Parts: sequence; structure tokens; C-alpha cells
Amino acid sequence: MSVNGAGAAGFEARFAEGVVAFRWRIILATLFLVAVASSGILRLGFSGDYRIFFDEDNPQLLAL
Repeated sequence: MSVNGAGAAGFEARFAEGVVAFRWRIILATLFLVAVASSGILRLGFSGDYRIFFDEDNPQLLAL
């Protein structure tokens, strides 16, 4: 690797060529990873019940 960073330009070119050469594999792998990462989103929820956020002896809750 040279001091002026010429080695980095070689890596970038090889990386770009690899992405172009395997573009369909990369697209499919990305879609698969997004599907796996978002698979639990249907189980997410929000409760508006204030009792889950505060203890029973919370001074602000007792003042309310």
C-alpha cells in the first residue's frame, strides 16, 4: 500500500467491479436480509397505559 492512497483506489475499483459482477446476488441477499430484519414488525405495539411506565410509588404519579 502506498503512502498517497493509491492502494485504496485499487480496492474501490475491485469492489465496484465485484458489485456489478454479482449484482443479482447482492440484490436478492439485500431483499432477504430486509425481510428477515423486518419480520417481527407485526408483533410491535404500543400501550397507552401509564401504569407500565411508572412504579406504584412514583412521586410524580402519586402527585397526579
